[in-house]
Amino acid sequence: MTIALEISRLLAQVHDDLTLRRRLRLRVGDDPTESAAEVLHPVVTAPDLPRGEYLDPDPPPTTVEWLGRALQPLLIGNDRIAEVITAVCCTDLAYAAPLDDWAARDAKPIWRAVVDLLGDDARWWSNANLAGSDLSHGVFTDGVSWTAVTTFTFDVALVGKATDATVAVLAFADD
Repeated sequence: MTIALEISRLLAQVHDDLTLRRRLRLRVGDDPTESAAEVLHPVVTAPDLPRGEYLDPDPPPTTVEWLGRALQPLLIGNDRIAEVITAVCCTDLAYAAPLDDWAARDAKPIWRAVVDLLGDDARWWSNANLAGSDLSHGVFTDGVSWTAVTTFTFDVALVGKATDATVAVLAFADD
């Protein structure tokens, strides 16, 4: 089984959960030549991605070139990346509160396995500056800034690239 297929298997529960799909989208790929923006682009332009409750008169562009400018290298070590992804996926971005439908205790081992499969040489990008995040309580939103990649009020994209697989995570919310 390839690394990408193994990651897809691990994330199948999340990808298929309709409750989670209202605020979280994932993509697993196997083309390491894709840029981080190319990995994320199909996620933010998917026809089934909700567009948010509020119509933005000036929505962010969704071209690969624009996403390339929005995504910056994530300055967090690979030893903490599973913790960061867990916090992003298990936090209501609008209210900075833990979510009930996917608890961190369930999510963290899955993301740890994904990060381990990608390996220590994986590189990560995000539209959010998460370097100063306090993850001691699982909530990361204090002091976080981001460049919007969707029409939602709040969104955080994380893209991981390794030799054999790519992963895109998009969390979103409105208040």
